[in-house]
Amino acid sequence: MGEINTNAEANPLIKWMREVITTFHGGDPRALANQFFFQIQLLYAQILSASTNGRPEDSIELLRVVSEIYTYVLTAQVKYCRYDMKHPFLEQTYLNIAIFNRSLKKFGDSLQTWQRLEALQKAVYGERSPVLLFTWKNIGTCHLGVGQSDQAREYFEKCIELQGKLPVDDDKEKIKERDRAELASLQ
Repeated sequence: MGEINTNAEANPLIKWMREVITTFHGGDPRALANQFFFQIQLLYAQILSASTNGRPEDSIELLRVVSEIYTYVLTAQVKYCRYDMKHPFLEQTYLNIAIFNRSLKKFGDSLQTWQRLEALQKAVYGERSPVLLFTWKNIGTCHLGVGQSDQAREYFEKCIELQGKLPVDDDKEKIKERDRAELASLQ
């Protein structure tokens, strides 16, 4: 069996997920394994949703399976997080489900999930965190998808306003260190 990759060797997204998971579990091996199991299921659902072969009957079946995986993971994680809908572990689940529903043009369902994600991110990262840019852009897109152009405009304007207030990314290490300190303070 090979060596285990260190945090420094990990893909940046996987590295971030690992940091969030380990920060909020305090090193409990059983809890860590459980959360990694949820993340693996989310990645599997993403792979399945991207692997349709062009035959509509196969695509429908794959999408049904993906939907079942997402439903199971969300239900299990909510129970695991003791029904705290703003628990940081739900962030990736909300994100994946929102993107999945948006890709199916189920804008109403996607909008609800993006709004849950927004509430979670505000609670975890603060009202002016750059992570909100992607979420707000997608909330605006979903508002457009359900015919609510005024609400869409509000979210797009929030993105522009927040983008203008963000620090210039000239010292990436300093910003990363500040983000880590903020995350650590949430323990």
